[in-house]
Amino acid sequence: MSKIKYFIGQCDTSLRKSRICHEHDLKSTDEKSNYQHLKKQCQTKLREIQNNWWQQKAKELHYFADARDLRNFYTGTKAIYGPTKSSTGTLMSADNSILLTDSQAILDCWKEHFNTLLNKTSTAA
Repeated sequence: MSKIKYFIGQCDTSLRKSRICHEHDLKSTDEKSNYQHLKKQCQTKLREIQNNWWQQKAKELHYFADARDLRNFYTGTKAIYGPTKSSTGTLMSADNSILLTDSQAILDCWKEHFNTLLNKTSTAA
């Protein structure tokens, strides 16, 4: 991992220097070709790094799927797709008079619902 960070730092530094030279001397073909060469080299290396990451992730997920290790499979999938955005949405109050949007009010409404549902008196004889 440190090799990747080192290379990215080198690419960034080289491109920054080349970009500064390119901006100051737009008519210089040597600087322009040097800039284009460095840019192409960095883009190629970054694509290679990304491709290796995807291949490694695919092997990892395949192994977890074959081993039926759902926890690590889910974690690997989450690394690919990123974290999900959680939203509570809206909910109508028990008497259908108010639209609840506050997360605490929604939780209280669900608490009340399950409390009345689960704490009914038994009618079995």
